[in-house]
Amino acid sequence: MAARTYVVLNRKGGVGKTSTCFHLAGAYAQQGWRVLLIDTDPQANLTEGVLGAEQASALPRGRTVTALFDDVPIPDPKALTVPTPIANVVILPGSETMEHINRDDPADDPRQVVLRDFVEEMRDQYDVVLIDCPPNILLGSWSALAAGDGVVVPLQVEEFGALGLKKLNHALQRVRRAINPRLALLGYLITMINKKLSVHEIYEGTLREAFGAAVFTTVIPYLVDYKLAVMAHQPIGLYKPRSQAAKVIAALADELLARDAANKERKEVA
Repeated sequence: MAARTYVVLNRKGGVGKTSTCFHLAGAYAQQGWRVLLIDTDPQANLTEGVLGAEQASALPRGRTVTALFDDVPIPDPKALTVPTPIANVVILPGSETMEHINRDDPADDPRQVVLRDFVEEMRDQYDVVLIDCPPNILLGSWSALAAGDGVVVPLQVEEFGALGLKKLNHALQRVRRAINPRLALLGYLITMINKKLSVHEIYEGTLREAFGAAVFTTVIPYLVDYKLAVMAHQPIGLYKPRSQAAKVIAALADELLARDAANKERKEVA
């Protein structure tokens, strides 16, 4: 089965994009699935979380995602992927050099297809591809959308967490029209929610009223276990497999697949 590619994106930082990719990778890997992580964020937090800061910083530009965007032929794109300490998970590492590659209007950049071409070449080797994006719609994120089958949008339950969704949805429409008609919005994912705070419950209700079924049923609670797992360079399912945090990520992994399958079925019927 060819891999399905999920892009995790929001134009706001600090909403849980990297954490979502990291812990989902562990959940799928524990099921025996082959997972490819792609880090397009110049901060490369996903790469550091998986490989550790020392190994991540030692990677030369030509061994990271930046190499795909450089005007230099790559003899073997597969050689860019790096094994991780997590069984069944490899990563195309991120690099701060991606900062210099982003442009204001990526739709005019011929490099917008390089990540799509890379993913197409790798699809048969993996079951799931997860792409972590920076908080913008510049070349890195745009190229991820060009490569993706579906988009997950993490949101904090606060007003500022949902700002910019109109512009994000406009960007998704542009990508569909210009380069990737199969791209689907798989849903808004509420993250870092504290059910003890009435304002969080109220705002979750507001989001669900506004976006309905587009909001994931699964919500990610604010739990310290997620941060401790990242510090240990282990997805939560490996770090604390019986914890509430691990059960939530397992539920999210299942719901993401179900949403993707339902979307594919609707397209086939149409």
